[in-house]
Amino acid sequence: RLASTITFRSGVRLECHPGVTLRWAGAAGGTMFQTDGVDPCQRVTWRGNGARIDPNGLAGYVFRLKSPQFFDLGGFQIEAGSTSTVVIRVTADATNASGYNSKRNAVMNRIGGFKVNGQCATVLELQGTDVDGVVTLNHFYDLECSAVLSKAIRLVKWVDSIEFSGFMRFQLTASDAQGWVFNDDTTPLANNAVYN
Repeated sequence: RLASTITFRSGVRLECHPGVTLRWAGAAGGTMFQTDGVDPCQRVTWRGNGARIDPNGLAGYVFRLKSPQFFDLGGFQIEAGSTSTVVIRVTADATNASGYNSKRNAVMNRIGGFKVNGQCATVLELQGTDVDGVVTLNHFYDLECSAVLSKAIRLVKWVDSIEFSGFMRFQLTASDAQGWVFNDDTTPLANNAVYN
């Protein structure tokens, strides 16, 4: 049981055994796993091997990654979240622009093998900030959710050169739910630098 957020540090390697369940016991709307958001976090590997992560119908975010760089993350089954749960949020907004190529970019990450067994608002959300904080050159693979309530994949702004592979399967269960949404910013008709 996780009563508080686990924060990744650069260089960490983790591996779960099959059958393990990590269950959120913290506050409603909380974050289960995150980077600290000060400096870009680099070279984290976490292989789930089919382990379960249970937001317990409460967590607001399962993975909230600010400026991750060279992450290898995947192989998890995610249990049902709340009506506002975001499973994977990747942003390029670390405070310090001290990472790869002296920037705060979210870059060169390999994330996938996630199966969400039940409801969530959003499976994957990508959002950069500006020319020094871009979500770019990432690979996402094998994402699945049986009950998307809002948007399966959101590409908000400053997102480019993203590779998707394997299967992307989302069941939209709310009447106004959407699949892939590009330029999902407050000014969707403007050029928000979302392209491939």
